Amino acid sequence: MKCRLSFLVGVPVILGLCLLGISNQVTSQQKEQEKTRPKPVDKKPIDLKPPIDGKPVDKKPIDKKPVDDRWSPEQRAKAEALERELLRSLPPEPVDPELRRVILDGDPESTLRKLIPVPLPVIPKPCVITAGDIDGFQYNPKTDQVSPCCIKIKSRNFDEPGVNKPFSHQVRIPCCKILAIRCEVRIRNEGEGSYNDRLYVAIPGPACQNVWYSDISALDKSWPGPTGSVHTISWWLPPASVQQINRYIFEQAKGCDCFLCLLSQDDHAVDYWRLFVYCCECPTVPRAVGSPIPEGSITK
Repeated sequence: MKCRLSFLVGVPVILGLCLLGISNQVTSQQKEQEKTRPKPVDKKPIDLKPPIDGKPVDKKPIDKKPVDDRWSPEQRAKAEALERELLRSLPPEPVDPELRRVILDGDPESTLRKLIPVPLPVIPKPCVITAGDIDGFQYNPKTDQVSPCCIKIKSRNFDEPGVNKPFSHQVRIPCCKILAIRCEVRIRNEGEGSYNDRLYVAIPGPACQNVWYSDISALDKSWPGPTGSVHTISWWLPPASVQQINRYIFEQAKGCDCFLCLLSQDDHAVDYWRLFVYCCECPTVPRAVGSPIPEGSITK
């Protein structure tokens, strides 16, 4: 009798334990499946606004310059104050946005035909003006001297290394009606704050006239690159800048003493700066100040 009673009581208990074990196993399997199951992606509402000029609108956030953690707040404040002082020493930026437009083209002939409004029967040969020795930044402070202009603080020499020191050098240009100017410069990144460095072309004088400027990064997308990297940059001055230089030559300069000031700021070394100046026929005799600009003919 006792055995039968024990059997009747034990069977339900065993069945209950089995069902509990099976239930726990099913629950654990469901949890594992939920972990491996991909989560649903929240769909953003579709922007029904039409694209601008037929192009989709780029909504990517603007990349900001990463902060250099190696600088303390005091060092950063000192560097920014020095940067502002250097910028004040340079000629004022031109107001006309056209003077900042940069024209890049690998073919000088096709670029000239785009820049000059009148048809050119013959492409003139440029007058090449090279400032500095093309020597790969071999600095000799006794010979690599500049002829400073347009800035009040001390300029760096050609090939001179170091940071926080602007470059300025004056070159003589032809006394003729200029059709176009192509510029070329070779510079080396000296580090620190070189990412915001600029290049300038100005007319020297008591009131220095800035006829063109641009951030180096707008001319060369690889700028600044690693410290010590060398960049050779070429660009054309826009027509508005060339017109301003012609007004200076024929309305402001004394006789045929015509110059341009080549400047840059301020954390890079300058190996050389070269100008390719395309002219009409130059006057053969000195001209009086204020005389009209000669039309000239294209030189062969």
